Amino acid sequence: MSKVIEVISDTHTSSAELRQKAGRAMLDLVGGDMCASYEWSPVSKEFKDGISINMSANHVDRYLSHFQYRNSERMQYVLGRPGARLVSDVISHDDLQNSEIYTELLRPEGHKFGINLTVLMGRLIWQTCAFGALADPVIFRKVM
Repeated sequence: MSKVIEVISDTHTSSAELRQKAGRAMLDLVGGDMCASYEWSPVSKEFKDGISINMSANHVDRYLSHFQYRNSERMQYVLGRPGARLVSDVISHDDLQNSEIYTELLRPEGHKFGINLTVLMGRLIWQTCAFGALADPVIFRKVM
């Protein structure tokens, strides 16, 4: 956890650099396999400036151009509650597995389980860490 705090406390040249470094630190902390992060624009009311770690090159572009506009009610719920939560706290695993975003975007990347982390640092940043295999979610809850 100290590495995550150290990364967040450092000076960064851009939001993308901060999110890239924080994403790597979060993956190390929770034993995650992949990460995507987006910055929320309150003006355009959409995510922008996506970064990804250990994911295909077009993952971010596909999310930004299409998938961020799906299930907007669920996303408003997540955005309204900064902090860490398991994806299953927002949508049941069964419902997620049957959703468009899972079958067309997440599953092909190897996502099985995930954590959403919403951070408010002058602007809203959404960070997601995902796991290819079942990780112990209790670890994350204890650390946060």
